[in-house]
Amino acid sequence: MTEEFLIEWTFSPINYFEEPVEFRCRNETIRIDKGRAESRIPPDRYAPDHSICDQLHKELNLKFLAGQIFNHQPYTLNKPSILQGNNITVAIEGLSCRTTVGNIDLIQYDKSGNVVGDSKKERIEEQNNFIVLVSKHSSDSLLVKMMMHYDEAVRDSCKEFVHLYNIRGAIATLGGEEGSRNTLGDIISKTEWRKKWSALGKLCNDSEIKQGRHTGENKGPLRDATEEELQEARSVARFFIEHYVNYLENKDLL
Repeated sequence: MTEEFLIEWTFSPINYFEEPVEFRCRNETIRIDKGRAESRIPPDRYAPDHSICDQLHKELNLKFLAGQIFNHQPYTLNKPSILQGNNITVAIEGLSCRTTVGNIDLIQYDKSGNVVGDSKKERIEEQNNFIVLVSKHSSDSLLVKMMMHYDEAVRDSCKEFVHLYNIRGAIATLGGEEGSRNTLGDIISKTEWRKKWSALGKLCNDSEIKQGRHTGENKGPLRDATEEELQEARSVARFFIEHYVNYLENKDLL
């Protein structure tokens, strides 16, 4: 009997996903835990088309990009090794990474000692649900473009606002500020959409901020964006991406 193929990836940081997760990709299962991801494929599904490794790698990388919206960490995802019996093929290729400050989690209890709120559990559920939706709509080029802009913002922190602004620019292709809101549906109020739209533009176009788009126009000293400004810009960029994903999921119902 021909042995199954084991496709294995390594990644860092090893705690990029806070808990072990399992996803379906191209009708195969990928399990992720502590710096390692693997998929076991029966030979009858692997042999006819060896490009399945490239397909799975592309899908897996998209899951990392989706997770990045929540953890704001760069990552290294190496090309997979392929093992069948005693035969192994290894391809190594990755991106540099750095560490960032983690989350502070709270568990809330009622007077009887029952858990009524678990921030870590809720965050992981929200992240996993988002990853599933991104994977489901991975063929949408605008979604992938926005995810890549966010990745660039994480990796190129000196120009973070330039890349985050590009996310607004991408969604603006749906018809500018008003047209994009109308496209995404009436569940978003005009006031909220305009507030988010303006906030990101104001931050990214501030000529005094080093990470901004127009530093060359400022004749005085430049300053780094404050932590509050960074968090606001990231939050608005995530807002646009999440609402676009939800639009893709529900557009047939609009």
